[in-house]
Amino acid sequence: MANFFGGYSPPQQQFLQYQQPQTNNNGVMVVTVQGEAGARVYPVAAGNTVLLIDFDAKKFWLKSTDLNGMPSRFASFNFTEEIQQQGGDTANFISRTEFNDLKQSIDNQFKQLSEYIKGAINNVPAVSTNGQPSNVPATI
Repeated sequence: MANFFGGYSPPQQQFLQYQQPQTNNNGVMVVTVQGEAGARVYPVAAGNTVLLIDFDAKKFWLKSTDLNGMPSRFASFNFTEEIQQQGGDTANFISRTEFNDLKQSIDNQFKQLSEYIKGAINNVPAVSTNGQPSNVPATI
């Protein structure tokens, strides 16, 4: 093939490549972008709306143009993941109030038990009067 530049090939221009948008059955295009700047510069055809998503920033934008191709709407939204509990597992959980009440009850019982043990140890002599170890009754 003949080279019109005398053996010299001019450098190829590199154009910004836009990601091919995905469309669903309703014709709404969904595109991933990087940040709000990427969403603002993304081209939207006349009379269309595009959903632009940035998964890293957990944000999305709706960008629309009117029938003349002029921007008509640019709305910014945050999205968060909703964690839903599995059905039927709610019976295995208690509320914070119920937990605190149970903890208080257990703490009170432990305190009473430790006071009883301290009192029993302090009131029983370690050695009987005849020099033999005393038998501590096992009644609690």
